[in-house]
Amino acid sequence: MAAGAFTFFNTARKWMTDGSFDLNADTITWALINSSYAPLLTHTVFADVSANELATAFGYSRAARLTSVLSDASWDKATDPTKPKIIQADLSWLAAGGTITAKWLLAFKNATVTTDLGSTVNPLIGFLNLENSGASADGFTIPGPSSVSATAGNTLKIAWPAGLLAIT
Repeated sequence: MAAGAFTFFNTARKWMTDGSFDLNADTITWALINSSYAPLLTHTVFADVSANELATAFGYSRAARLTSVLSDASWDKATDPTKPKIIQADLSWLAAGGTITAKWLLAFKNATVTTDLGSTVNPLIGFLNLENSGASADGFTIPGPSSVSATAGNTLKIAWPAGLLAIT
């Protein structure tokens, strides 16, 4: 599935500019969130969202969430040198024994970070509405206006054709 626009939480924007986050070196943790969650840009930590994370089942695991480091990503300057973008590796979950259904992909730093709020546990970075992402092959379906699914034996895949972060 092609990913849509990634939205940063308000505090993440501040923490990226004041040095609390080092997106070039920090490990980003990715969580799949159900359709009960209503994003608020004022959420600051994963505890604000965690009740809506998918349960460990059918190929998704809370204990083994996908992670990435943006330093492993690449800068695309060829398309337009005045608007470089970070190209993030695709994320994917293979559904096994059932269906993985999610509405949101959420990024957070799985650590305690010193911020202007003090010690901040698992600060949020941003989210992506999977429903507005567009569809592709690879076995996932859009069951309704609130989520995307991958049935058993198929892969729920998040692709970043426009890059994760673009400077415009």
